[in-house]
Amino acid sequence: MGIREEFEAWWMSGAYGTRKYDRFSEIGLTEDDALEIWEASRAALVIELPSRFAEKYQDYFDDVDGGCFNEGRYIKDLTVAIEAAGLKVKQ
Repeated sequence: MGIREEFEAWWMSGAYGTRKYDRFSEIGLTEDDALEIWEASRAALVIELPSRFAEKYQDYFDDVDGGCFNEGRYIKDLTVAIEAAGLKVKQ
């Protein structure tokens, strides 16, 4: 689903059968205004992900030459970074 489709689904939804556009039109906000705000909020969302090459994601074993990437630890840190931005992670 693209940004426009996401927005339209949100715009047409509402509690108790009241569409959001009915409520926003009371304050003079048009659908185009709301879409512009929606797009700006999406564009402003930037999440800095940890580097996969950081030492903390390497595990070392006697029988393995070099380090092994610890994917579980990395995914945990990715989840923390995403949730810190106020988003939910579904696993």
